Amino acid sequence: MMKINCTQTLAIAVVALVFQLTFVSAEPVLLFPYFDSNGENGVYLAWSADGRDFRQVNDGKPIFTPPQWKDQNLTRDPSIVYQDGKFHMVWTSNWNGPFFGYAFSDDLETWSEPIKIRPFPEGSEQPKNVWAPELFWDHVAGNFKIVWSSTLPSELSDSDGSEDSHGYDHRMYYVETRDFKNISEPKLIFQDLDYSVIDAQIAFDPGKSDPEVEDRWVMVLKKEVPPDQGGKNIRLAFSSPTIEAVSFRHPTEPMVGFGTDIQGQHLAEGPSLVFWNGEWLLYWDSYQAHHYSMASSSDLNTWTDQTQELRFPVKHPRHGTVFIADNQVISWDLGISPTK
Repeated sequence: MMKINCTQTLAIAVVALVFQLTFVSAEPVLLFPYFDSNGENGVYLAWSADGRDFRQVNDGKPIFTPPQWKDQNLTRDPSIVYQDGKFHMVWTSNWNGPFFGYAFSDDLETWSEPIKIRPFPEGSEQPKNVWAPELFWDHVAGNFKIVWSSTLPSELSDSDGSEDSHGYDHRMYYVETRDFKNISEPKLIFQDLDYSVIDAQIAFDPGKSDPEVEDRWVMVLKKEVPPDQGGKNIRLAFSSPTIEAVSFRHPTEPMVGFGTDIQGQHLAEGPSLVFWNGEWLLYWDSYQAHHYSMASSSDLNTWTDQTQELRFPVKHPRHGTVFIADNQVISWDLGISPTK
């Protein structure tokens, strides 16, 4: 019979521990950056293993504080993507103005010097605002795309009846970049249906939820018109794998938010969609009700309200975008226990 001495026992224990830590370090999690108040305090971060129970990161302190640019010192609507070893973040830097903010990080703790990005180049028509920039990696084209909403003076004054009482008339645009230095010319990404739209976010549908559906991009968006005109709710639009100008057309009827069967008494904004553990999870800000909401779907057609299962470390996080990353690349210990 083979005997195992103390040294061998210790070696086996070390190997087992290393294996366990390796397994834990590779655990993918959902990360949820958000802001509070008016966005003047910075970007906060929560995480979840199941998409329902979110917990604090960094002891509830901001992971990023606003740069003090003149008239551009907010961090609203943060959107983060992890790609090629870096976290890239964009945000709304003020309610008005031609810029949005950008910074990158290796670990979500130490950030690069923030820069202002002007999506409409100098010399072209300048927007009244640049709202809710959303960043995603387009693996088909091999570049980053940023989609946002702006009011152009020409759109505001075209007498089509789509302007609102606050002096905005939003359409959704996008730019492409590989390095956040060289930026393409802005183009419309969603067909102009003569009504205001904001808060677009885009996810890729590989057809896993429905074998009969070909690969496609999914846009989730808010119809930004009054409730009595069928707005303040969340819809979907789709594009083929190759995104071009006005790729996204023919939005669905609203799935959640005002006038629907899911949180239909509450106005909705800031939607975020992710495919996680075999199901689609949709999050949005029920902003007048002062809470976040959530619904799930297996096929992007039938949705189930799961707001009552949703837990956040704060009462009302504001307009966040959920994304996936391995916890091994995050600076903070999330306290994930091994599951095998």
